[in-house]
Amino acid sequence: MAYSNKHGSTGRRRVKDVLRPPLPPQTAVQGNKWAEEISPASLKQKFTQQPFQRVIPLITLVTFVGYVFVSPYAPGSVPNMLDSAVLKTVGGLTLNYFNVLPTLLPDLAPRFSPVMEGVFNLLLAYAALLSGFLVDGRQAADPASVNSDSPGGINFFFPFAAAGLALTNTAFLPYLILRPLHKVDKPVMQEEVPEIELKLGESKPLLSVYGVAGLYSIWWAFFGRPEFGGLTERWASFTDLVSSDRLMFAFSVEAVLYWIFQGWLVDDDMRRRAAVSEGVVPWIAKTVPFLGLFVYMLWRPPLLSQQSEEPGRQRG
Repeated sequence: MAYSNKHGSTGRRRVKDVLRPPLPPQTAVQGNKWAEEISPASLKQKFTQQPFQRVIPLITLVTFVGYVFVSPYAPGSVPNMLDSAVLKTVGGLTLNYFNVLPTLLPDLAPRFSPVMEGVFNLLLAYAALLSGFLVDGRQAADPASVNSDSPGGINFFFPFAAAGLALTNTAFLPYLILRPLHKVDKPVMQEEVPEIELKLGESKPLLSVYGVAGLYSIWWAFFGRPEFGGLTERWASFTDLVSSDRLMFAFSVEAVLYWIFQGWLVDDDMRRRAAVSEGVVPWIAKTVPFLGLFVYMLWRPPLLSQQSEEPGRQRG
């Protein structure tokens, strides 16, 4: 079987080249990598080498799900996600995504307490803003498939980040438990990261949209829908809802959990950018709820590229 190569010369294919089975598809390689990350041997190694980083989110997740969604002891009745009232509430809050509809077309928007709307949309903004750590999952990429010409491999955080827009902490906490075991001893280069991940996780304008949406949700809880009264009435509404409505109680607990774990990935993220994690802003990112994380996403240096400055940058 004759052929011509790109230089115009001809040759003859060997039979074994024609009959050689095709290489495994990339999806199969990715599937194997996923299986490795959640295999018993991998989990044992993760919990052995990083017990604190794994056990704390695990205990938190089990306690949260058990107490909030199963236990009869939390405020309100145990939610039945197939109940029409629950579906109506969740569906209506979803229609009021980031409070856009009640702001632009208040007469058409489902009407809920602005406190509940504010807390619900703050959770969505939290989940979206955490996508700024998307490169953390890149540590699970297959090194053989990552190069400057065609970055590849899997991103272990990607599906958790996507699911977090609906499941919030019940997606983020499992990622903290299962995230790849790695030691960030060198920076991650932009050329190693697929373009879609750079656009979703590294774009300051996009992260700014999430941050502004979260701050607007906080403002909405205090001042949106003026017919619901002033701060005194809203505080009374908040305490009443938290003490009697299981969904509102769950939303409030989730907001606190996001606050607790929002800085869990900051130190690795700074080392990944060849920056020193000491300073005011990294501390704010770990301690100030939501706003601290938003400020960090805007302040942190970008990933290095082959044309960028040498490692050792320090941001204060």
